[in-house]
Amino acid sequence: MLGYEDAKKVDFYILRLESDEGERLIFTDNDYVDGWKYSNDNIGEIIDKQKESSSEASYRPYFVIFAEVTLGDGNIIKTPKLPIYY
Repeated sequence: MLGYEDAKKVDFYILRLESDEGERLIFTDNDYVDGWKYSNDNIGEIIDKQKESSSEASYRPYFVIFAEVTLGDGNIIKTPKLPIYY
């Protein structure tokens, strides 16, 4: 989340593409210690959390992941949706 140093928190959401489920919050980060930097490993951990929380073990849908960044002034910026296939 480079460029959002004044952010208060980052919420990560997923949206399953083959489902009528809506957007689902899967992770909130409100600790600036790491500078709002996320590596492939960090994103992988977030994805693993959503896999573990799937209600049907055999249901392996494609999904998108995105974040909402809450800035210090209260405005919210939504990142582009990134497709994830597993």
